[in-house]
Amino acid sequence: MRTCKKCNTEKTLNEFCLSSDRKPTHTCKECKKEYDRAYRKKNWTRLLKQMQEYEQAHPELVKEIRARSKKKHRGRRNAEWHRRYALQKGAEGSFTHEEWLNLCAKYGNICLACKSSSRPLTKDHVVPLVRGGNNWISNIQPLCQPCNSRKRDKHIDYRPLFAS
Repeated sequence: MRTCKKCNTEKTLNEFCLSSDRKPTHTCKECKKEYDRAYRKKNWTRLLKQMQEYEQAHPELVKEIRARSKKKHRGRRNAEWHRRYALQKGAEGSFTHEEWLNLCAKYGNICLACKSSSRPLTKDHVVPLVRGGNNWISNIQPLCQPCNSRKRDKHIDYRPLFAS
């Protein structure tokens, strides 16, 4: 246990920020977050100017970092969108991005309907959500966008056909 010098409350070591040499500092994470927020609010024009200058000095690096970040989080954002959509439809269950990747790998990263590996795969509910299906990974099959659109809201399970 350690006492924060800002708020004078006793907290566990896990609740403190770490210094550059990986040792707990004298400020808890909550106080540090509050300090950082106030600093950014007070100095936002200077920080914005610094960021713009850096972007002008290193345009290729900034472009690469943004592209990498967008690509890295695309799957997670997509999974979050699907989870919210299922909740709106009143379906129970959810699955993670990692479960989706494992499912695609299980079927060889190909569309189960047309056997194409050249198109990006989309998540298709075997029993559609509008027909009372759930959002568990057991009700998901990987299809390419054209096949998924062609299937619409029909109950077609391509997984038994893939048994070979």
